[in-house]
Amino acid sequence: MDLVFQLRQVLFFLPWLLVTAPAVVSIHTAAHRCFYRSLVYVFIARLCRRPVVLHIHPVEFVDYYQGSGRIVRSLIGLILKLSDQVVLLSEGIRERFSVLRRDEVVVIPNPVDIAEFRRGPKAAPPCDKLLVLYMGWIVREKGVYDLVEAIPGVVAAVPAVRFVFAGNKEIKRLRSLLAVRKLDGVATVAGWVSGAAKIDLIAASHVLVLPSYSEGVPNVLLEAMASGLPVIATPVGGVPSIVEHGATGIFVTPGDVSGLVSAIVDVLRDPPLRARLAEAALANVTAYYSLEHISGLLEASYARYFDGASSGRI
Repeated sequence: MDLVFQLRQVLFFLPWLLVTAPAVVSIHTAAHRCFYRSLVYVFIARLCRRPVVLHIHPVEFVDYYQGSGRIVRSLIGLILKLSDQVVLLSEGIRERFSVLRRDEVVVIPNPVDIAEFRRGPKAAPPCDKLLVLYMGWIVREKGVYDLVEAIPGVVAAVPAVRFVFAGNKEIKRLRSLLAVRKLDGVATVAGWVSGAAKIDLIAASHVLVLPSYSEGVPNVLLEAMASGLPVIATPVGGVPSIVEHGATGIFVTPGDVSGLVSAIVDVLRDPPLRARLAEAALANVTAYYSLEHISGLLEASYARYFDGASSGRI
């Protein structure tokens, strides 16, 4: 059924392109099957002499390119050559993607709706509880199990601490591990949360911890920073493009459990530090990741394709 749907979409795309004659075609891509679908649309758009802006979202696309065989790498090089402009999420991704010419690349990070995450005053957690939040996929690559290893050390130093793991994937495994280690009294696996529940959970927390081994440009960091929540993370993938160590957050080395314990304890024990990190982080996301700022970058990147007589259709 998926193949039938994709064929219908392709068959619809060509007449739509010929009838509407858009000033520019915006195509979003990722690795594996998504890349091959995108390749077809890029070919069709260029056959119809339409300029193409190709958005590459995940940092994993660079790994996909570097780990692929000669044929796939050639196809990726072709789709990049056919695209008039390539949009990436961070400077770090651009530096790793050496196949791209710098003059054809625009860096536009993901935005965060600051108004949504700053709605009303920050919720006041119970005064006898300090809440550490993990939010994301519950898998080894995200450092979840390193955080579990860190729990006893943090509890020994800050007995009032509690941990919440919010996410999907290996939920049963994590709950079982916490029970076996007798940590289920201080740690809760909330599962996947979204919408208002997600905003409330972030607002009720004292620090967000994301001890990943690999990352793209995680939205959860932007959302926490927009909410005024201090963050502890690892300097992997696109994270350093968002967080500055010691200024807008704290970095720990991936896999360094003792360093993770120290960072969490330091942040929990030092309310002025939490306030300073939160204030600087909010100023940073407001300046560089707000909807208004990112929409301005997008508008500027597309402006070259329009003139005074353009219909403005994309």
